[in-house]
Amino acid sequence: MRNNYNLEDYFIQTGYYDLLPMAVQLSQDFGFNRHEMIEAICKVADKAATFPPQKNRQAWFATVFKEKLAEARAEILAFRKANHL
Repeated sequence: MRNNYNLEDYFIQTGYYDLLPMAVQLSQDFGFNRHEMIEAICKVADKAATFPPQKNRQAWFATVFKEKLAEARAEILAFRKANHL
């Protein structure tokens, strides 16, 4: 079953809606797609639960989001390869 959530919904649910424009720009700059962005924002929210930003939320988000985009791409590619998609 597929969900009907869009990218904005994920950013709203994780509390980073205000940083969506930055996330879109970072994703475009580095060639990531919507699916990778969704996976990355979920990973950012998980990290924030354990290691929340202490001083500069925007800088923290940019650093962590770029890191999580790369992780998301790797996981998606590994999943596709394992499932021959």
